[in-house]
Amino acid sequence: ELQYSLFDEAELVIVDVPLGHEVHTEWSFTSQIERRSPDGFLTTGNARPPRSAVDDDGNDVLEQVSRRDERPLPVALDGLSRAIVDFGPIEYPEHARLVLTAWSVYEDLSELQRPPFSAGTTIETLDENDEWQVRLVVGKNPGDRRTWAVDIGGILSTENTRIRIAMAHQPIGLDVLDQVLFDDSPPVEIQETRVSASSARLEHGGSTNFTYTSTTQRIHSDDAHNPIIEDAM
Repeated sequence: ELQYSLFDEAELVIVDVPLGHEVHTEWSFTSQIERRSPDGFLTTGNARPPRSAVDDDGNDVLEQVSRRDERPLPVALDGLSRAIVDFGPIEYPEHARLVLTAWSVYEDLSELQRPPFSAGTTIETLDENDEWQVRLVVGKNPGDRRTWAVDIGGILSTENTRIRIAMAHQPIGLDVLDQVLFDDSPPVEIQETRVSASSARLEHGGSTNFTYTSTTQRIHSDDAHNPIIEDAM
């Protein structure tokens, strides 16, 4: 079945923040969890990597999830990109937010992945019985590597600082976690400037040279304008 994407509007959004702060979009792919994704922005002033991170087998994966370096959390096609992270003392848990960087691997995994599936990113914390409880199910990565922020204000405390993060996993593919950061700095005022396109020209681009995503690398492509691939039509 032929699949293609359409867009209705193109607009440049310029976001100014005070010196020393960064801004991240909240948008992620949420239609599969029957939710409209937030289209606003979250600021960070002290985004930091975890103090510790382990996978489901207790292996240390701090190095893999601390940097956006295309060296992701290791995961097999029949596995789950999930890590338990601890960010240490939290001064303002009401302002807590995660900054996630991930990419998606889309292929037929129906013979490999097993339920329960999740079409979103699952965030869990420990309850009073030291059991993991789902606190939030938020959006997933829509394709190539991207970074987005998630508001987790109120689900942690100054004493309860551990989070288990599981990326989306389905029979049609799974997300791969490249980096997770944490920030609890008070939000700051931002200024948005929106600029509409002054001109637009539709051109025939042809096909490009690319290496598709995998559990170890994101998609790579160039700016070639090759002939159309007939098998893709």
